[in-house]
Amino acid sequence: MSILSKAKFVVFNPKKNSDALKKKRKQICDGISEQISLAKNPSYRPISYKWTTGVDGEVKKTRVYKKLKPWWYESDNNTLILSIKYRGKPLKLVDDYNGVEVSDEQELITTLEKFKSEFEKGDLDNLLTALQKT
Repeated sequence: MSILSKAKFVVFNPKKNSDALKKKRKQICDGISEQISLAKNPSYRPISYKWTTGVDGEVKKTRVYKKLKPWWYESDNNTLILSIKYRGKPLKLVDDYNGVEVSDEQELITTLEKFKSEFEKGDLDNLLTALQKT
């Protein structure tokens, strides 16, 4: 008796890039968190650490402030235009539109928080999968 006659056959279709999608989702959520902090406090600068070697050869950990650019700007009609960025490029949110118009800083913060919660839930994963195709 051959194994082919006894085996139960199914379609092998593993989940593709689920870890990559989770990494992208986390990266966007971290970026949105930084933008929320920047919107609440304009002098906010995120801190990272790097190892440096001193003149005497001693290796130590030093604090480095990252440059953080806002994902929004003020338009001509005194509203704010917000875009959600991934790796420095704005995401296409709906059709060919990549910006959201908000009236003031408070609405900007609530909009960023809504985007963050939607990305954390996975409801906006279609925006991330569209990145893979291009």
